[in-house]
Amino acid sequence: MGVDVLSFTTSVTVAVEAGTRVFPYAWRDETAAAFARDKGAALAVGRRAVTPATPW
Repeated sequence: MGVDVLSFTTSVTVAVEAGTRVFPYAWRDETAAAFARDKGAALAVGRRAVTPATPW
């Protein structure tokens, strides 16, 4: 899996400047969902998976 570094850093910058707390996580699997739940956070989705319920 490749990471578009510019898209990632831009997304994080926009989110943080808007007052959002970001918890980066290395894997997109069930461990990521568990990590988000442990932090009381919402798990971000890829740009092609955005819906009204998961706009992040």
